[in-house]
Amino acid sequence: MRFDDPFAVVVAHDDGIPVVRVNGDIDIVAAPTLRRTLCALVDLGEREIALDLTGVTFMDSSGLAVIAEVLRSGTWLSISSASHAAQRVLELAGLTNLCPPRVPT
Repeated sequence: MRFDDPFAVVVAHDDGIPVVRVNGDIDIVAAPTLRRTLCALVDLGEREIALDLTGVTFMDSSGLAVIAEVLRSGTWLSISSASHAAQRVLELAGLTNLCPPRVPT
């Protein structure tokens, strides 16, 4: 991922868990790309996904809708890291409690 790109979604794996790293604005234009990426992972049978929002510069309700959709699928979604902009939106929406970091067993 290049951080000078306006929007990018990159999937990596960490200990067998997909980590979806997002860079740029998650808005009505970009949210479908994030939705396709996360739903593809769910369709592949992934039951746990980490979402890295460190590179997010803006997030609106479109981004929240994508997160809610993945949570409704029954997939364990953890926010592994978030920028201040993303964290603030998650806090306002009450999603920080729904997406706690998973403690390894």
